[in-house]
Amino acid sequence: MLSFWSMCLLRRGPQSLPVNHLFLGVTLLVNLLLSAALNRNARLLLAEIAQPENYTQINFLSEIGMVIVAAIVFAGLVYAVLKIFNYQARTYQTLFALFGTSLIFAGLMLVATAISSSSPLLWALTFISIGIWSLIVSGNILAIAIETTLFRGVLVFIAIGIVQGIVSFLLFETPSSIAVPTDVSAT
Repeated sequence: MLSFWSMCLLRRGPQSLPVNHLFLGVTLLVNLLLSAALNRNARLLLAEIAQPENYTQINFLSEIGMVIVAAIVFAGLVYAVLKIFNYQARTYQTLFALFGTSLIFAGLMLVATAISSSSPLLWALTFISIGIWSLIVSGNILAIAIETTLFRGVLVFIAIGIVQGIVSFLLFETPSSIAVPTDVSAT
């Protein structure tokens, strides 16, 4: 967990992570659960702000299913990008770093949502701030993985998020994310 926090502070890259399948599995599982909870909170808050009469309730199990599909699509897109740049050997550590830092940001976002849920404006500002921070961290991880600049890494991450959002929308008719305040996908 300390390695993920160091990555969030841009002090380490994905190459610093060990290859540990159990830790990756636990990280991914907790990430998926937090992402589903975060998406649900965001949908509920959005329902309060805009058109509550048009809001359709999505049960938590369906939310988890959407998050799992989004994670699979995300992992496939990251692998494709690494393969294009001929760095597919870095897939494991890159995904581990992205899911691990996403876990940190999802946790921060859930705490921030709980604290600021009474003020939609404060919640929105918190969401945007954590989202930008997450975008920079994820872009940095990709930049290190494909040996490019931070700016290009962020652009690649944004492109992955757009494709992931389109696929989620086509599959579920609603955008979903993997907690990138991930993912920085629209929730």
